[in-house]
Order: sequence, then C-alpha cells, then structure tokens
Amino acid sequence: MYVGHGAKLVEQTEKPGGVELVNAHRSTKTATAYDIVELAAVVQRGDEGVHNAACNKLSVIADQIKYLQEQARIVSSATCAALLSYNTK
Repeated sequence: MYVGHGAKLVEQTEKPGGVELVNAHRSTKTATAYDIVELAAVVQRGDEGVHNAACNKLSVIADQIKYLQEQARIVSSATCAALLSYNTK
C-alpha cells in the first residue's frame, strides 16, 4: 500500500509479509496473582544472589587490604631500622 509520494505503510495484518511478529497467545495472556508472587520470588532470589556475590567480593578486598597494610608495616619497620643503623655509623 502506497500513500503520497512513495511512502509505504506497514501492513495492517497479524502476519505482515507472512511473518508472525508476536505470539498472540503470550501477548494477550493476563497475569494472575500467582504470576506476580512467582515473579517477586524470582526477583528476591536474584537480589539475594547479587548481595551474596557483592559481600564475597568485598570480603576478598578487605583481606587484600589487611595483607597490604601488614606488608607496608613490615617494609616501614625495616626502612626505619636501616636508617637508624646507617645514622649510627
């Protein structure tokens, strides 16, 4: 179907060009209260999974910070000891 100066409109059928674009059964299905409860449960589990993963990663980062602080303390102590022994000579 052409209108005006060569503009082509989309076909007004359920299968434009013979291709079904939308599943009619799934697009017209109405949600029930059980669907909403099930969706909420899935969202809750996903939220808990994200929370657990974030906490685990933060725990690893905290352990790495503690390790690096201990290494910095050791290096600082060794540097101070070396400077003191150098100055006393």
